[in-house]
Amino acid sequence: MILISVFFLPQLGKNLRRCIQRARQENLDHFPNEKILLILRQLADAINYLQRIGIQHNDIKPSNVLYNK
Repeated sequence: MILISVFFLPQLGKNLRRCIQRARQENLDHFPNEKILLILRQLADAINYLQRIGIQHNDIKPSNVLYNK
């Protein structure tokens, strides 16, 4: 088992949780279905890649997903 500790790197983007919260607060539709599907596909591809090389992510949640518009 491989354990990787990753520190937050603000220059890589915002976390998805904050983007979702801001959209809710502003009552805006920042995440149309096409954008949601794109994010989910990219996330699934990343998780699949990690699994293939033997790395397991144990804390997948919106606040741990960096999002760059």
